[in-house]
Amino acid sequence: MIDEVCDFDHPLVRETASRLTRDESSDRGRIEKLFYYVRDDIKFGFPKRGDLMKASETIKLRMGQCNTKTTLFFALCKSLGIPARVHFSFIEKQLQRGLFPAIAYRLMPPLLSRNWIEGEVDGDRKRLDSYINDMRFYLNVRRELKKGG
Repeated sequence: MIDEVCDFDHPLVRETASRLTRDESSDRGRIEKLFYYVRDDIKFGFPKRGDLMKASETIKLRMGQCNTKTTLFFALCKSLGIPARVHFSFIEKQLQRGLFPAIAYRLMPPLLSRNWIEGEVDGDRKRLDSYINDMRFYLNVRRELKKGG
């Protein structure tokens, strides 16, 4: 499926990756720029097309969840020739409680798909994962967790 949505050769994906990394010469610096773009400029949310969103569409929409953000991050890396791969897993739906309307949450299966990137940084493969949420979402969740003890 990743091949269907990873349109790394789309002009918008290539231009975005080039623009974001034009001042960086190392893969580490380029990955860092891409990471923060996906984390902070692509707001956390659930697009109507779900996991079927292409990377170029996520750039246009400026919103995504873990799977669409992973697709985008992977496509940006691939467009620059940075070695990367996608990993898939499952998470319990309780981790998504409060992110969906109650009726949608009840209809969800007990396990949900989850993915992240493994990229090559300084010759080593590293798991790159905390780009899933944008900074605003992260800070709000932290505040709520603190309030709730």
